[in-house]
Amino acid sequence: DVGNCVRRPGRTNFGDTHPRWDFPGGVNGVEETREFLRAMANTGFFERKSPTPRPIVTMEIKPFEDEDPSLVLASSKRIFQEAWATL
Repeated sequence: DVGNCVRRPGRTNFGDTHPRWDFPGGVNGVEETREFLRAMANTGFFERKSPTPRPIVTMEIKPFEDEDPSLVLASSKRIFQEAWATL
């Protein structure tokens, strides 16, 4: 799973609450996601046999308060795709 968290106590969504990647105070963005994907590639994750046609990478994200779920998903997919494209 890839996702985001807020590490600073007292900040909105502190902890492993799965905020979107561009959430204020979040620790993961394009650069960190790229490094995570690079580490997966370096360990051979994408070349391993899989029960599916392609390896599966999942995201843990959820809307915060009144955020539109479709916008949260679209934003997260955009950041993931940017990280993947610049890998």
